[in-house]
Amino acid sequence: MRSLATPQPAAPRVTAVPGQPAGRRRRAAPLGRPPVLDPSHVRPSPHRPPRPLDAAPTGSDTLGDPTGICVAIVRASLEVLNGGRPLAQLIRWVEPEIYEALGRRAAVLRRAAEAAAPCGLPLTVLRARTVRIGANVAEAAVVVKDGERVRAAAIRVEARRGAWRVTALEIG
Repeated sequence: MRSLATPQPAAPRVTAVPGQPAGRRRRAAPLGRPPVLDPSHVRPSPHRPPRPLDAAPTGSDTLGDPTGICVAIVRASLEVLNGGRPLAQLIRWVEPEIYEALGRRAAVLRRAAEAAAPCGLPLTVLRARTVRIGANVAEAAVVVKDGERVRAAAIRVEARRGAWRVTALEIG
């Protein structure tokens, strides 16, 4: 029987993404390779029922779950804004308007960061939720810890030419 006088301490909450050592910064992928994230830690959307095993795959089913690519693009975009990744690595994954907007925002942040001390803390994905809007469209909300800040991003991807392509991106 436990004594009521001594409460048990709560276990600390771990926020690191599984598979990544805490405190270690990942290097940017070389040019020409898409950003990659292991989506095994992200739960599939509850709004999309699993496809029966005997059903034939449709066009968007062959692309797979868009959660991994959404998280990877948001993470890569934040690395571009922080100056840790070249913008050119995102060109084949985003629409031209988004590419130009990221370039303008990165240039403004780069000028502002010249006066401030650089923050070398790694990005940590805290949560990602994806909702399928249609057969070829999905939207996701991604929460990322960026140093001392917690940031939210909304992303919309559409299936185009056999790949997920970002058509809208908002980073808070």
